[in-house]
Amino acid sequence: MLWNYQPTLIGLRFVLSFLILLVPTTAMGLTLPVLIEDPVLRQTNFGRAIGLLYGSNTLGAVAGAVLGEAYSIQAFGILYFLGKQRENSTVLARARQ
Repeated sequence: MLWNYQPTLIGLRFVLSFLILLVPTTAMGLTLPVLIEDPVLRQTNFGRAIGLLYGSNTLGAVAGAVLGEAYSIQAFGILYFLGKQRENSTVLARARQ
């Protein structure tokens, strides 16, 4: 049975995750370069707007990561995350044996 072949399952999970995320990540990653190549937008002061867009996107990602982490620790407690880390380490250690 396939469940007895853990390396195969890990490989299948990786391939499936890759295929599922390929289309949305490609679409999200291509929107800005496509916008930059628009000749109508090149006539305006679009470089400054793109710089602001990139900057605000980066700051938003940083703020989301920091606030999300702070909220998660406050909501669930540091001991919850330490317990989950210990569980994950134990599972990984057992899987290596």
